[in-house]
Amino acid sequence: MATLLTPALPDLAATDIQWRNLPDLPKAVGGQFAGMAGDELLVAGGSYFDTPPWSGGVKQRVDTVYALGAGTERWRLAGKLPQAITSCAAGTTPNALLCIGAHLNDGTSRQYQLLNLPDGNLPPQRPTRLHAPPHTTTSS
Repeated sequence: MATLLTPALPDLAATDIQWRNLPDLPKAVGGQFAGMAGDELLVAGGSYFDTPPWSGGVKQRVDTVYALGAGTERWRLAGKLPQAITSCAAGTTPNALLCIGAHLNDGTSRQYQLLNLPDGNLPPQRPTRLHAPPHTTTSS
């Protein structure tokens, strides 16, 4: 079962919010990031174990981006990330899902990606590297 994520709606009474179960994702994964991009809910990245970890299972990260449009009953494959990632910090803009940092197969990322669906599909992406703020020193 999937859970609907919604932004805080401070002006609405609790009785004005309607909750419903979403269709199951095509593949059950954990550590994915999710949010709205325009009028579609996106779920991207994540990981799973090929066999239980206590039996020597290896974590598999995924690069898929699934989209669920308003009123639809099926997830669709909207595209693929440039690399398989999990556990990034996510946020939304009016038309895109933002991913900052992530766990990769070979370490962690200092990059961000902005995912949007201009024609209904995810265009080819290239993560942008985050830069550390400049160090300032003062002389005495």
